[in-house]
Amino acid sequence: MEEKKNAAPLVVKLSGKALGAEKELERLCRELEAAGRAFLLVHGGGVAVDRLMADLGIEVRRVRGLRVSPAEEMPLIAGVARRHLQSGAPVRRRAGGLSP
Repeated sequence: MEEKKNAAPLVVKLSGKALGAEKELERLCRELEAAGRAFLLVHGGGVAVDRLMADLGIEVRRVRGLRVSPAEEMPLIAGVARRHLQSGAPVRRRAGGLSP
């Protein structure tokens, strides 16, 4: 088990939609904790970004299902992320063995 504790933290990227699947998310956290490896869950804000782009009449370009955003849209996307985090809605206070 010592080997796992010294391993680099596992970063798990979830979609914003996955955050709404509370039972599954809770199960994922329990299983990662049981594995004994430090982990960090990060999430996207794609749903909120897509909504803002639609509201502004900006077409979203996707390549193989992933949004491709030009540099000039980054301030808008950063604003969505900032508001999303400030609201506290997506914050999950589980760091699986990591300290802030």
